[in-house]
Amino acid sequence: MHGHHVRNGATLTSGVRAPAALTVGRHARIHGGVNARGPVHLAAGAIVEGDLVAVGDVVIGPGALVAGTVRAEGNVHLLDRAAVAGPVDAAADVLLRPGARCGALHAGGDLTLWHGARHGALDVKGVVRTA
Repeated sequence: MHGHHVRNGATLTSGVRAPAALTVGRHARIHGGVNARGPVHLAAGAIVEGDLVAVGDVVIGPGALVAGTVRAEGNVHLLDRAAVAGPVDAAADVLLRPGARCGALHAGGDLTLWHGARHGALDVKGVVRTA
């Protein structure tokens, strides 16, 4: 993915505004929100202490945390043990892997739930699948 990158283990004392794609490295911490004009990938153990808004897809890596809400104009994937404290609002498909958890969930497309994933209220425009 081309665009901006927050290096592994970095700590940023304020939020991030990226004019394109954004990758947040392993165990990096952002004290604030993320707003990207492209897709966003949070690597394993990354923490965003605010909301995450992306014009594109969002991948929240294993054990990563978003302490606020997630809003994406594309797909949203929460990988194993990833967590979103607030609601998830995706314009397209949502995937929740084992141990992933989030608040209320809106999917403009399909929802795929793996065993052990937890979520709040559902609003799914497409098909709900279990894996």
